[in-house]
Formats: sequence, structure tokens, C-alpha cells
Amino acid sequence: MSKFRLAALALAFVTPATAVLADTVQVSTASVAPKVNQLVSDANGRRIGRIYSISSDKSTIAVINDMRIINIPVATLTTAAKGLQTSLTLASLR
Repeated sequence: MSKFRLAALALAFVTPATAVLADTVQVSTASVAPKVNQLVSDANGRRIGRIYSISSDKSTIAVINDMRIINIPVATLTTAAKGLQTSLTLASLR
């Protein structure tokens, strides 16, 4: 019986934290509005390129880098000093 109480207590602390985290993620993705020709940099601050196109459902953007088209999820983008910044590195995107 004590194992059950311990598990219930642990679950009570985990659930509210998860709900708060989910709200934070929704707020940050809703505030980014990518535009064509906007500069995008990676998590290390290195320039990836400019936005070439935006998908019709606005879930991904296409950026040209070294004569390749790289698709980046909009959910990973945040506003930076110069354009947008993704939470992914350039190496992971290639």
C-alpha cells in the first residue's frame, strides 16, 4: 500500500509540471511568423541562409544552404536579433 501512495504522490508532482511546459511551448511557437527572405541562423549562431519558401500549412520553412534546400520545422524557431534562430544545429539539419 505504501508503494501505491508513493507512486500517486510522484504522479501528482509530475502532471502539473508537464502541463505548464506544454503551455510554454505553445506560446513560443505561436509568436514566430516567418517571412520569405528572412535570415535564419542555427543554435550556435551560424548563418544558415534566408527563407526560400514556407509550406502551405506553415509547419516548415525551406532555406537554401550550399546549393541544397533544407527544411526546418517552424516549431524550432525563435526570434533573434537578426531574423530567426532555430534550436537545431546546421550539422543536424544536413
